[in-house]
Amino acid sequence: MGTTLREIFKAIEENKLVLPDFQREFVWEIEKQKRLLASLLVKLPIGSFLILEGERGMFPAKKVCYVSEYINLNEVKEECGYILDGQQRISTLCSAFKDYGNDIEKIYKNLRYRWFLRIKPQDGEEDIFGWTRLKFNGLDKYEPEQVIDFIECKKINEREKNKWFHPKYKMELLENDEMNKRLNEIAEKAAEEYFVPLYSIWQYTAHDKDQDLHRQVLYKIAEKRRDELKADMKDGKIKPEDILSNINPLIRQYIESGLEEKINDAWASLVARWVESVASYLENLFDTEINLIKLDKDQMPRAISVFESINEGGTQLSVYDLVVAKAATPDLISLTNRIKEIVITKIDISDALWGNNIGSKPTNWQANRIGLIEDNNISKFFKNQYLNLLSLYSNVKYGNVDELKVELIKKSKQLSIERDKINTNTEKVVRALIKAAAFLHFRCGVIGVTNIPYDLMILPIAYVFIHDDEFQYNSFKVWDDRKSLNKIEYWYWASLFGGAYRERQNEQCIRDIVTLYKWIFEKDNEEINKYFKRYYDRILEEEGYSNLQVLLREDPIHDTIPKAIEKAILQYIISLQPLDFKPDKDIYITAWDIAENKIQVNIHHICPLASGKDIKIGQSTKAIREKKDHILNSPLNMTYISKEANNAIKEMDLRIYLEKINQLARHEHLMPDINMHSEYRGEEAFFKEFLKKRYEKLKDCIKRELNRLLT
Repeated sequence: MGTTLREIFKAIEENKLVLPDFQREFVWEIEKQKRLLASLLVKLPIGSFLILEGERGMFPAKKVCYVSEYINLNEVKEECGYILDGQQRISTLCSAFKDYGNDIEKIYKNLRYRWFLRIKPQDGEEDIFGWTRLKFNGLDKYEPEQVIDFIECKKINEREKNKWFHPKYKMELLENDEMNKRLNEIAEKAAEEYFVPLYSIWQYTAHDKDQDLHRQVLYKIAEKRRDELKADMKDGKIKPEDILSNINPLIRQYIESGLEEKINDAWASLVARWVESVASYLENLFDTEINLIKLDKDQMPRAISVFESINEGGTQLSVYDLVVAKAATPDLISLTNRIKEIVITKIDISDALWGNNIGSKPTNWQANRIGLIEDNNISKFFKNQYLNLLSLYSNVKYGNVDELKVELIKKSKQLSIERDKINTNTEKVVRALIKAAAFLHFRCGVIGVTNIPYDLMILPIAYVFIHDDEFQYNSFKVWDDRKSLNKIEYWYWASLFGGAYRERQNEQCIRDIVTLYKWIFEKDNEEINKYFKRYYDRILEEEGYSNLQVLLREDPIHDTIPKAIEKAILQYIISLQPLDFKPDKDIYITAWDIAENKIQVNIHHICPLASGKDIKIGQSTKAIREKKDHILNSPLNMTYISKEANNAIKEMDLRIYLEKINQLARHEHLMPDINMHSEYRGEEAFFKEFLKKRYEKLKDCIKRELNRLLT
């Protein structure tokens, strides 16, 4: 069914076309937005829109483009359309052609731009707007690729409201006369850059003909070009008829007869015609035919099938988007917003979680601090693990772990979860993931979820924590039981450093969910003890993965150090809460202080790269840093210290800065005991020996801690 872009914009303004609360966030990056605008400008089809025809109150609804601007049900027409597919395109077009003014801070971050067309071509570009001779023939003969470079945008930041394109530019000028001066100044500045604003076009065509900023700018650009053409004509570079003959065929006679009034009229007509032709072309874009696919309100189940069909076709709605849509009901806010509410709710930190923690100990905590929510959107990591755990919990009765299979964390099983189970089980699943994230944060030195060496390692922990909500009246809570938490930590370090997840991670994850659950909730048995002992014995000994040969980059087959091991070593050091290298302050490096930005840290090379100048290969610090396979770039040579400490010592020789830092700090960062005055030689062989000793100290420390966890 066809409609026009104008009718779509009107329906949005009148709340006849809204976003159902279950819709996904706006995610398009600038390049995708540009490509859509380019297609519209050259009058190519921009795709179909899927609309569910409904009625007021069928779903909680938001305004198009807004992050959380919910529509009062009384403001929604009795009949309204819910946008099921096309949100990214509709939002892009609205943000480009409408002026959101001060509301620009309420719309999605990726939409906080003002859009323009650059009229003057640069060297080598085709003159698509006819600026050279002030003659415009439309854009519908061009391809999007020929137009896209003329589309410009400027990002709107609160701190840059002194820029002419900012909605708050000189907003203190509230009187009409002053406001007119402000608009004229904006038009002048836009014309200086040859930027015609798109964001005034909708207001001009739909509401207020006085809001014609784009036309004002076009006039100023045209008048400037007219003066340039006059000068070129006077200098004999161009002939009058080359420019003005289309305006008046008698122009040559007027010039020869000195009829200035007729000549000036011709110039004025040239400017006016060009402005009108460009402005009308842009304003008439709202008459573009748009194809709407409409579903009756009784066809909501079919809408989900259409969602899936669109996903197959390449629009790439995620599995999460489809599950959110499937969960939508009139009496509940969207699944995404329910998840957000749980994530931002503070949880109490149990005493058992602290283990041997020293220093600051927060009593409560918000999970969004470590990246479960980014820019008001649920992070990709959290969406994926939510779906995995939701599927495991919804498809097999909790506790029947022997029935858990790898297939349960595949797309087909996630999409088959019934609506009621999605809505009923989400809170338990999210709370369990939050507790697992807290455990990794406070016990295991994970600063943010992107630092987890293997994403799936959060699932065995989270599955265990579901117990606390599943059996909420049971006196035993994993969250409050130090012995259980110690077992989880033992599993985590042994599996991570022992190479359990280096291959077939999905299968390993399910196997660990089963085994860890039984280890905590069933009596110990010899098989489980052997299972964990196997990885304990491989800690920093797994060939091709975590052994010394790999870490020193001496393995002839495995020439790269796995990122997981690099992350693991750094986070293990943080889990020890080591003293910082700043000698005049007792600052402990903790994951929670880093996450809350109470301390800024850098990855510090213990043997400074500046020492590379003393190595017999004559490489500079920069060269060594870029040479990833250099021994000094091994994670054995890395630790986190404060940015302040790093700046103070980064250029110092190893001997000098080691004398300045606290002996306790050296010990807590697992640096080997070594007499720098007697043993330092400034050669590659010395650094290798230094890192070997740190490797032994690291391995010994991990194993001693794991043994302590089980006592």
